[in-house]
Amino acid sequence: MVFGTPSMRNKDWNAAKCIYGEQPTMKELMPDADLGKCVKPGCRNMVRSEQDKDRAFGCPTVRNDIPAKAFRSVADHQNYGDEPQAV
Repeated sequence: MVFGTPSMRNKDWNAAKCIYGEQPTMKELMPDADLGKCVKPGCRNMVRSEQDKDRAFGCPTVRNDIPAKAFRSVADHQNYGDEPQAV
């Protein structure tokens, strides 16, 4: 670097674009094709029969099968279905 020489060779990107960004393209706004699907090799939720194609895999977030405790701890992160709505 020489004193007085501009450090940026490409003038297309500057601090204002870094702060405000650019308008995203329609492709960038669309959800990913693998959204909600496991892409980890060996752990994919693939159905083996046609009757299971609408099957939900995994454990539900709200557990109705576990009874709620009378006195809940602050460290208890389990959702028993009695929490207020996000709206």
